[in-house]
Amino acid sequence: HRNKSDGPFRPGSCYNSGGIMLPVTLECRSAVRVEDCFVRADWKSGEVDLQIELVNLTSKDKSVSLFSAVRPADSKLNCVEGTTSLTVAPGSLMIHVKMTVPAFKLWDIDSPNLYDLVLACAASDSEPAYYTTHFGFRDFRLVNGYFHLNGRRIFLKSAHTGNHMPEGLSLPAPSMPELEYKDFQLSKAAGYNCIRFIATQATPRQLDYCDRLGLMVYQETYASWLLGNSKHAARRYDESILAEVKRDRNHPALTMWGMLNETNLCDAHYAAVACLPKLRELDDTRLVLFSSGRFDLRHSLHRLVEDYYPDLSLGSASNPGSAVWENVWGNDGKDFDSLPEEERRFFDSHPYTAGYRMYVGDLHTYPGYPHTSEVIEFLRGYGHSTKPVFISEYGIGSHLNVIEHCNEFERRGTDPTSADYLLMASIRDRYLKDFYRYGFDSTYADPVDHLRDSEKYNARSRRDGFDIVRSNPKFVGFNMTGLLDHAICGEGPYTLFRRVKPQNFDALQDGWAPLRWCLFLHADGKVNTGCHVYRGTEIELEAVLADEDQLRPGAHTAVFAIVDETGTPIHRDEVTFTLPMADESGMRPLAYPVYRKTVTLNAAPGKYSFRAYLKDGGAPAASEREFYLSDRIDAVITKRVALLGLADNVSEWIFAHGGVITSPEQADVILVGRVNDEEGRRIVVLAEQGAKVVFLDPEPMITSPELPGYTAFLPLPDLIVERERIWLYHPEGAVKRGRFTEGLKTGFLDWDWYYGCCPAIGVRTSAEAKDVDAVHFMVGGPGEYRCTMILSSFPCGSGELVLSTFPLLPVLSSSPAADRLLINLIEK
Repeated sequence: HRNKSDGPFRPGSCYNSGGIMLPVTLECRSAVRVEDCFVRADWKSGEVDLQIELVNLTSKDKSVSLFSAVRPADSKLNCVEGTTSLTVAPGSLMIHVKMTVPAFKLWDIDSPNLYDLVLACAASDSEPAYYTTHFGFRDFRLVNGYFHLNGRRIFLKSAHTGNHMPEGLSLPAPSMPELEYKDFQLSKAAGYNCIRFIATQATPRQLDYCDRLGLMVYQETYASWLLGNSKHAARRYDESILAEVKRDRNHPALTMWGMLNETNLCDAHYAAVACLPKLRELDDTRLVLFSSGRFDLRHSLHRLVEDYYPDLSLGSASNPGSAVWENVWGNDGKDFDSLPEEERRFFDSHPYTAGYRMYVGDLHTYPGYPHTSEVIEFLRGYGHSTKPVFISEYGIGSHLNVIEHCNEFERRGTDPTSADYLLMASIRDRYLKDFYRYGFDSTYADPVDHLRDSEKYNARSRRDGFDIVRSNPKFVGFNMTGLLDHAICGEGPYTLFRRVKPQNFDALQDGWAPLRWCLFLHADGKVNTGCHVYRGTEIELEAVLADEDQLRPGAHTAVFAIVDETGTPIHRDEVTFTLPMADESGMRPLAYPVYRKTVTLNAAPGKYSFRAYLKDGGAPAASEREFYLSDRIDAVITKRVALLGLADNVSEWIFAHGGVITSPEQADVILVGRVNDEEGRRIVVLAEQGAKVVFLDPEPMITSPELPGYTAFLPLPDLIVERERIWLYHPEGAVKRGRFTEGLKTGFLDWDWYYGCCPAIGVRTSAEAKDVDAVHFMVGGPGEYRCTMILSSFPCGSGELVLSTFPLLPVLSSSPAADRLLINLIEK
């Protein structure tokens, strides 16, 4: 099982834990007793069907009196009670006892009403044996693909947790008992209505807590994810899920069983398909989700032949009362050949649909960040022609703040040989070494500031993600990745010690608000998550209102404005929109467009905000999006410049800034794009003779079959140029005040300010650099730690070699950050 490693403790995994993990008691119990009881509470009638298992461990028939009572939780007054007399033969007996609770109250996320059940089983020759449990009246199901709790539609607001605890790993250490519950308290206050236990289970104490808090639980098991193939896989799978169901099935907070997560076609997949009827014998009252992410439908992940197209006849969920997999989401129930030709071509050609082929209705997606306009448009339009979609994994993480985590371990007196403490300290030490090695103490007052900046920018990334998800009316729920920094990564808005990262709590409250704005900026015809443009550029403003049935139907007035840093408006617009009425199914869209307008802003340089206001009927959250305006750069290029392997737009840009282009032999600065090995060696000779050679195109720095890569001719020992994977786990840039960064935003590499030219390639070498003005730090997550240079220079004879992995070339003349950096690379 990959998720339970028997090797070194590492990010993304856990100890190979198991066996007896929770407290154990030894009880002296009656030979005739209630062994188990499943409470089936009807949320419409108040009827309680008690499925009671009685045992008689003697060798004779026993006359038994069974007393049953239901009372509100924490009350001593029974609201209904009764007595049943029967004879119990040796062995086990299953009986049904039905009772009706008068004036019953529903268990709901806002009013988690609980009831206690007390059973007293008394044989004629023994004292009563008691059995107690609690339960609630509630119903949770899918109706037309939408989540419904007690008959009303809700948007599922969830995040997944590995239930990871510092030091204790699977359980809280004795010194930190509060951590077993703290993330639930934070999540409830932040606006979540559900917690997903991914490939693990809640403890019974945690389920009790969620019952009382009104926080739904979506629960899996260790067998749900990455269970190895073997002749025992089906048995192991069944034992894991069915034991969980029997243990936890009376908890009203537990509303969903999750069978699988990110599972390809394998033994566990087929075991889960076949297990549903067995599960329904134990519990027919809950929603069951088949396979989160539906990786069985993504051909690229299970490496089938290229012309494989999935069969979606296997549905994604089973509603309460059903024992079959139902076609509820996306293109469930269809096959590829049944789709319109236009849609099939779209899935074969779209830059972000590789591996999907179809609209899977239970979606995991981790696109690169900052998201390209293609990614944003794809996600906002996902499922436009299908049944609704549950986006069950998506998110952007941050650095793991290893400095503050280690400080907290020390404060609590954790054993320094604890596996997670050792790993944290190792990452911290490597980070500190590179931080000081590259001189970032001249930019930051303390190394922890860069890690804290990453946590703050993570809140901005969360806001971007909420805007995208909540603006798509086909998304019926969102399970955000992740709940906390479990598994030694920076995945969640809470740290491993359950500290909320700066600004993340506000982002969560705004993101989960039942009525919220989703704001977008379009520049150069592309929708952006960040925006930094020249004054005078046309910007298209867009506002979508996400609405969980909050606003009343009819006409409403909204105001949209652009304000400067003082709050002074430079643009204001008022519109009236009419709320869409219910469709033929009786449901309103979960999001609808309100405003879209193109404006040209000639305001002074600085930071601006696009704001939205609703004048009547409600108070939407998330009403602001920031962007930057800059003056056009009027710098004149004074150096003689040569161009090798670069497109015409670079020479046009040089001429536009008053520059002169000459031959490499006569140039002060040689700008290099794609060159072959022979040209590269020639360039190095010119650098040795005194030229400054600037490598501008990061792509050919990477070795490929077509090009040998710059490693073939650059005189830099142990040179490694690699593409960074910038997704959920990603490096964060740090920009130092230096020769090449004059006029640029320094400190944390701001995704918005550098929008369009954020590096995705890093450089490592054992050569001593002349200048390192920007680096990528990767702190925590897969690989543990990494540091690469993204803007650096190296001495070469009497000249120098400058390596920039900022992708400047595609955005020259439109990106103020790219233009300023290229001016500096030439002139400084």
